[in-house]
Amino acid sequence: ECILCGCCASECNKLSAGREDFLDPYVYTKANRFVKDSRDDAPMAHVNPAFENGLWKCVHCMNCISRCPKHLKPAKDISELRAVATRAGLSNKGTRHAVAFKQDLMKTGRLNEVTMSLKTDGLVDSAKQGLYAMRLWAHGKINPLELIVPHKPVTGIQGVRTIIKAAEEAEK
Repeated sequence: ECILCGCCASECNKLSAGREDFLDPYVYTKANRFVKDSRDDAPMAHVNPAFENGLWKCVHCMNCISRCPKHLKPAKDISELRAVATRAGLSNKGTRHAVAFKQDLMKTGRLNEVTMSLKTDGLVDSAKQGLYAMRLWAHGKINPLELIVPHKPVTGIQGVRTIIKAAEEAEK
């Protein structure tokens, strides 16, 4: 139902910050329309270009949703395209971060910020952020000992796992 009016693009915070690595939100909406169309036998032909052109750069400001005169949800379309890309095995910093986030939640019910960078960026790029990590440690935001002694699972972790599994089943 998108009429290509561009209202979503005019309000997008990511596009305001820089247009060079992100497409207009309605482009992702159109791509997702074709991916979800059962008559289209090549959904990855729409996912790959979206993935290569900033799919993971959305800043989740949701202005695209609040400004759409047709009440469409480009941010939801972006999320759905991300899910398809991740399930298809496409990998970048965004997909690795999402997978690491989910693994932490399933394991303990909370994020392990120390290992998150390692899982997302890898050892070399994480080491480049050493000074930043030292500042976080100094302010009590991270604890490097979590590499050795992991978090204990939160009370009710089984409930967290049940919710995640139910969400996965709902997507199928």
